[in-house]
Parts: sequence; structure tokens; C-alpha cells
Amino acid sequence: MDDETKPKRESPIPWRPPAGRRAEFDAMVAEAGTSRNQLITQRVFGRLGGTFADVKRTIALFLPQLAKLNDRLHDIGLSGSASDCAVLLEEIRDLLIEIRSALFQLLRRKP
Repeated sequence: MDDETKPKRESPIPWRPPAGRRAEFDAMVAEAGTSRNQLITQRVFGRLGGTFADVKRTIALFLPQLAKLNDRLHDIGLSGSASDCAVLLEEIRDLLIEIRSALFQLLRRKP
């Protein structure tokens, strides 16, 4: 394909943060660990559920819930009665529903 028949790229959409907020924007880019363009794209199309700090905070909430799941699964292994297992499995299901709901919220989707 020679240069005359190649489709031309669309021109970029320029954006500059307001002068007084440049440092804040640069800090957000550094915190996200992405390029400026990637951060803007993610924010515009909602791929990050808020700031990176919000995402980290939500993930931190999962850690104790996952520890509870691990404990409940261990208890099931030690439990001898079916009724004890049923109660523990119900608790595990509830924790998984909470985690799933929070993940959907991060993705800005409805469960």
C-alpha cells in the first residue's frame, strides 16, 4: 500500500489541565502508573472506578473478607455435621456476594 492510498489517522484531541491543577494531574498520573493519555482514556471511559486510591481502598476491604472465607472453608473441613456446613456455606456465599458487588461497583457496572 503506497502513501497515497493509506487512510489518514484522525487528528488527536488536545487537552491540557488547567494551569492551577497541573501538579494534581501529574500526581494522579504518577499514582496510576500509566501514561497521561492512558489515564485520560481510562477516566473518560470509566475503566478505573474513581481514583487509584479509591481502587486500592476497595481492594483493601476485600482482604479481611477473603481471610474470613479462608477461615470458614477451614471450619467446614473440621466440621462433622451437615447443619454446621450449611451455615458456614451460607456465610461464604454472603461474603462472595459482597465481594462481587464491590467489584461490579469498581467497574461501574450493575450486578
